[in-house]
Amino acid sequence: MARLDRLGPRAKEVAHVGAAIGREFAYELLIAVADHSDAELHTALEQLSGAGLVFFRGTPPAATFLFKHALVQDAAYGTLPRGRRRQLHAKIAEVLAQQFPHTVEAEPEVLAHHCSEAGLAAQAADYWQQAGQRALARSAATEAVTQLERGLNVLQSLPRDYERHRREVALQVLLGQALIGTKGPAAPETGRVYARASELCRELGDMPEFFPALYGQHVFHFERAELDRALEVALEFLRLAHEQGDATATVTGHRLVAAALCHLGRFLEARSHCEEGLALSDPVRDRTSCLFYAFDSRTGCLNRLAHALLALGYPDQARAWARQALIHARELAHSLTLAEALDRTSNIYQILGDRSTARELAEELIALATEQGFPLWSSMAMVVIGSVMADDRRVDDGLAQICEGISILGATGSDVFSPYLLALLASAHRRADQVEAGLARVNDALDRVDRTGGRWFEAELHRVRGELLLVTPAPRAAEASFRRALTVAREQSARMWELRAAISLARLWRDQNKRTEARDLLAPVYGWFTEGFDTPDLKEAATLLAELN
Repeated sequence: MARLDRLGPRAKEVAHVGAAIGREFAYELLIAVADHSDAELHTALEQLSGAGLVFFRGTPPAATFLFKHALVQDAAYGTLPRGRRRQLHAKIAEVLAQQFPHTVEAEPEVLAHHCSEAGLAAQAADYWQQAGQRALARSAATEAVTQLERGLNVLQSLPRDYERHRREVALQVLLGQALIGTKGPAAPETGRVYARASELCRELGDMPEFFPALYGQHVFHFERAELDRALEVALEFLRLAHEQGDATATVTGHRLVAAALCHLGRFLEARSHCEEGLALSDPVRDRTSCLFYAFDSRTGCLNRLAHALLALGYPDQARAWARQALIHARELAHSLTLAEALDRTSNIYQILGDRSTARELAEELIALATEQGFPLWSSMAMVVIGSVMADDRRVDDGLAQICEGISILGATGSDVFSPYLLALLASAHRRADQVEAGLARVNDALDRVDRTGGRWFEAELHRVRGELLLVTPAPRAAEASFRRALTVAREQSARMWELRAAISLARLWRDQNKRTEARDLLAPVYGWFTEGFDTPDLKEAATLLAELN
């Protein structure tokens, strides 16, 4: 401060203008904002440079200047009266908008900052929105959260009228998308943002943001395993999309309905909605759906179709559609979409017993999720890797990895995949001869199924429970669990789960010397399949049948 004072008022004023622009400032912008001639500006800048307060690169008018330290900039800026600060920021914003359109387009956050400091709240909110959109488009979710929250903050100074609420809806919807990545879809913060956006849309009437707001509400309830409510919102979304003739929204609506139905164990209906969505989708037209709905809708339909087909007994088709989803996600280069595709595909390969591919995809997902700050997806990947480790006889390491992943996932509020993940944990406990711990995990998962209706992995939970009971003095209880698994699988037309339950029960009956009953149970189930004969499940069934014949 003393050195600035010694340089005189003109150099100090130039330092003030530069400090208002930022730690680094261009000569072209400085001369457009400062009330000085070119010669006066040259002299002042030479004084600042000679005093060691400012460095420069290049020759005016192409020169750029940099304060020696951020504290030097703070010192210069700190002596500006509040009114003068506002004037300077307003002038900088005006000059940027009129003379530097490339800066406005490439870095709207710069203009947003100056409008905020100038007290130009409406303009600031609009530029913060643009900045948040740009950040989301390049998958910078953490940066987007900061920018969009700043936009919401500046709105507080505006009157509560239609224009303020319109701007708030746009910011809230974008913030919800960013929070899905950074906090997770089930986080309370995500739920509050989308609930507020939906409330405002209903108040204001016909708003383009209503579809993204409804989408966010669906995802929030879905991830928290509030599946009936998630399906209700998804059906409302699909109905409105049909009514408005919005093809892209209709594809998304089918995806949302399919997701809820799949986790409710209604696989045939889920398959139908996925196929309808894919038939309507246009990869070019719908390419920007991830910017409105956090994830690409075509990729989502492909993922859900793969999961439904797996349960229904079409493993080859499931793998093929999952690979298509992954290819499409990579082409889009959208981080959240790719994270979801990696997660869903690694699940499918894990269930099908392809441990190396499951681990490879899960490791890629962890790298992506760590880089982007996606806790939900990194935790899911950790559980898959832990399960693979346990299957490869690294049981203790695998158990630790699974438990850590489930713990991190729990902190995000997500519960919809808990039955599947707890089944993996229970199976790892069985490999470690920790039967009581495994049964506790299965019972916990079945309690969640009863509470939420999330029945997509219910048959497998009963089967895993039976496998655990086999090594206790309760073989009858094991048989009852296998029978229950068969019943659930048949109710759901879930041929893959039915095959697994039939293998477990047939193996038990073989050991009890009920070979005819075992063969009569397993043969028609195995005979239904037309594909997937290279999978461990069908190979095991074929081997067992050969032994029983």
